[in-house]
Amino acid sequence: MLSRGLAKSRARIEARSFDTPLTRLLRMSGLVVVCLLAACADAAPTVIDGSSPQAFAQTTAAARRDLPDADRLLFDRALRTIGGRRHSADPETLARVTFDGMTAAEVVADQRARDL
Repeated sequence: MLSRGLAKSRARIEARSFDTPLTRLLRMSGLVVVCLLAACADAAPTVIDGSSPQAFAQTTAAARRDLPDADRLLFDRALRTIGGRRHSADPETLARVTFDGMTAAEVVADQRARDL
């Protein structure tokens, strides 16, 4: 008797189609909302890698793109004037060592502090 009742309930549930155009649209719109939220999330800032000249060039270019236009000139000046901070025979190596592990925002903040 109980199994017959379960069978009837199951038959009623299967008779209703849950794959209607409306349910598909609702599922798709939920997926679109999730994708939009993921796209709007803030990405982690690029960390400058000073392990090699190539890595330094790539990561400083990517880090520069993370900055607003107003801070890019200050970032560029910080990279160019590193030799004025300490004496070094090779300012490019000094820049790699100095900025290794920093983000572009940290480089800009450091340069602003030095400009005071």
